[in-house]
Amino acid sequence: MNLQVDEPKPTPDTSLVQPVVIMRGITKRFPGVIANDNIDLSIYKGEVLGLLGENGAGKTVLMSILAGIHKPDSGEIYIKGKKVVINNPATAIRHGIGMVHQHFMLIKELTVLENIILGYEPRSRGRLFVDFQSAREKVKQLQEKYKLYVNLDEILAKLPIGLQQRVEILKVLYRGADILILDEPTAVLTPEEVGNLFEIMKSFKQAGKAVIFITHKIREAIQICDRITVLRRGKVVGSLNVNVATPDALAEMMIGKRFISETIQRGITTKTPLLKISKVDVYNEKRVKVLSNVNLDVFSGEILGLAGVEGNGQTELVEVIIGLRKPDKGAVFMDGVNVTNMSISKRFEFGFSYIPGDRHNALVQELSIMENILLGKHNNPPFSKRLFINKDILKAHSEMLVKDYNVRATNIYTLVKNLSGGNQQRIILARELSKNPQIILAVNPSRGLDIAATNFVHSKLIEMRNKGCAILLVSADLDEILNISDRIAFIYEGKIVTVRDSNVLKREEIGLLMSGIENEGNTTTREG
Repeated sequence: MNLQVDEPKPTPDTSLVQPVVIMRGITKRFPGVIANDNIDLSIYKGEVLGLLGENGAGKTVLMSILAGIHKPDSGEIYIKGKKVVINNPATAIRHGIGMVHQHFMLIKELTVLENIILGYEPRSRGRLFVDFQSAREKVKQLQEKYKLYVNLDEILAKLPIGLQQRVEILKVLYRGADILILDEPTAVLTPEEVGNLFEIMKSFKQAGKAVIFITHKIREAIQICDRITVLRRGKVVGSLNVNVATPDALAEMMIGKRFISETIQRGITTKTPLLKISKVDVYNEKRVKVLSNVNLDVFSGEILGLAGVEGNGQTELVEVIIGLRKPDKGAVFMDGVNVTNMSISKRFEFGFSYIPGDRHNALVQELSIMENILLGKHNNPPFSKRLFINKDILKAHSEMLVKDYNVRATNIYTLVKNLSGGNQQRIILARELSKNPQIILAVNPSRGLDIAATNFVHSKLIEMRNKGCAILLVSADLDEILNISDRIAFIYEGKIVTVRDSNVLKREEIGLLMSGIENEGNTTTREG
């Protein structure tokens, strides 16, 4: 396939349409890997450039070079027509380049204002004191101009993730950035927060700023970008204007082969649910009701997606199902048995498997792949007999799972901390799904994964669904919910608004349902 579209390469002193950034021949090596291989890239004033690629494609490394975090082994950088050498972030800021990192560089104990001005504090009275008043006025002007509203006196730790991201953006704007790099900015945001971020990015365009949007999410790239440059294995595959970019074309550029969406064979459900949540009420530590009369049935051979803006009771419901929290009212049934008062380990005896939303909570980073696969199975035959682990059986089992789940590692003794996020997630799936479960609770199973890893996770869940498992999928990713769910339940302020068959649900309805609004005439299906 030939999707290569030449990057604009104007001569810095003669171009009529001058890019604000030109990167030429950028190469960066790390031990054992070429992260960036002779990359050319141009960014123009007043555009959003999407930098698309799978995890490990070299996107963040390339932009870290532009931001002064890494030094290239070779290549040139031109800023506004002038060749520059960017040795550190301070130099990048002097050239108007600011990077908002995926993992925020903020101090949670400080206020919002203190975080924004840290290291660039205006001084008064012989430069002995910080002039907070002038700093506040400057930040407020930025807030008004770009609609980046957040309480400047709030302690950062008390803010939700979406507002913390605004603080990061304000920080680089305060330093005078007009070339903004956003590294996977939507990875931890709710759908509503993503919409707000995109509106902010549009205001940057209108102000003439250049925005580089690093992402592996194709739909979002098409939604917000003007041009999309695809990286694969450290090289530029090509660039497309968004008006000719299609999801299939971009996916093929990203992974090197045509991406074929799996046709979902809908499961055959029975009349008796394998997982039943009945009339559950939960109060939090402040005695505020966070779940109210929640009823959900999950049947054999189906994936029930639970959709909603994070913070509407999903966490508490997950804790009730796995046994970390006892409901104040109501019950949980597994395979017809009331497990409400049973321990976590007892629930697993009913063929229950759990894929947590944070892979770091499901793995012990300092242990090997084999040891992590053993977790939760150490008391069960054939892996243990009396007080001893049968190492031969465990070794053979681990090697089989590593092969079947395509975990990329030197061997089963590799420490989990040395693996990529995608490979860590494959280990969790291998461990949990190899238990031959009847009921699976999967929470944000593809969060932070690239397209290939996400497709693998989804295919495994569909495979288990087709074997007759009952799967409850709790996810903040609407595409994930829509792509693999048979039915979708919407939760708002701790209540189930409705349950719909996914094949008749219209995308335009989703925002209303996630806001707790159900159109008249719509009916629920099989809600317990």
